[in-house]
Amino acid sequence: MKFIKVNNIDIYFVENNSSEKKYPIIFVHGAGNTSYTWFNQLEINLHNYYPLALDLPGHGRSMGDGFDEISKYSDLLSSFIDTLGFKRVVLCGHSMGGAIVLDFALRYSHKVMQLILVGTGAKLRVAQEILENTKLGYSYSYLACSPKTDKASIEKAEKEFSLTPPIVRYNDFIACNNFNIMDKVNTIDCNTTIIVGRNDQLTPIKYAEFLHREIKNSTIMIIDDAGHNVMWEKPDEVNKVITSNLI
Repeated sequence: MKFIKVNNIDIYFVENNSSEKKYPIIFVHGAGNTSYTWFNQLEINLHNYYPLALDLPGHGRSMGDGFDEISKYSDLLSSFIDTLGFKRVVLCGHSMGGAIVLDFALRYSHKVMQLILVGTGAKLRVAQEILENTKLGYSYSYLACSPKTDKASIEKAEKEFSLTPPIVRYNDFIACNNFNIMDKVNTIDCNTTIIVGRNDQLTPIKYAEFLHREIKNSTIMIIDDAGHNVMWEKPDEVNKVITSNLI
């Protein structure tokens, strides 16, 4: 666990110290979440890869107020990468994190080795009811998991939910709601792995299938009995997909 100053913001990140630090793989969480989202993925001992996950500004232990634009998050991610001295990285993003990773790949393609997209899409509309209730502290966690996911797992996934203020979560959803690269995503040409839960209600399979059609060098994996938080609900399956698709 470390802090690093990025654009005058103290950013918290977690790393797997047992892995070889040859190729960085950075995990980017979704709206209102923290690096804890990737707890199970940071446990992977990847040969030649160095996994780490950050709390985006305003989330978890990182300072700042968050952003209401995806491009501002990807700019911060670029500065985070530069501050750590990385030249090229593998990026893995979930939901809003996937939007950040996609935007990053369009605007900073020279820094990208490979993409892993989890439960995300080229467009992320948010219902008005969810936008309004998010400011009141609603979590909507019941929409994020498959009906087959046990309650204890859902509660554990929410462990750090309270660390991110409702206004930051609200701004995240504004950023998601305004995100739309459906007419640009076909210009991404790096190796891309797309993962989605079969029971994902928030970013349904059709979102992943669109990405797969549009990104030429991509593969798609649908994980059974999992919803939007597929990497938490089915960590072994997701970890296997990640390790088997890294170049």
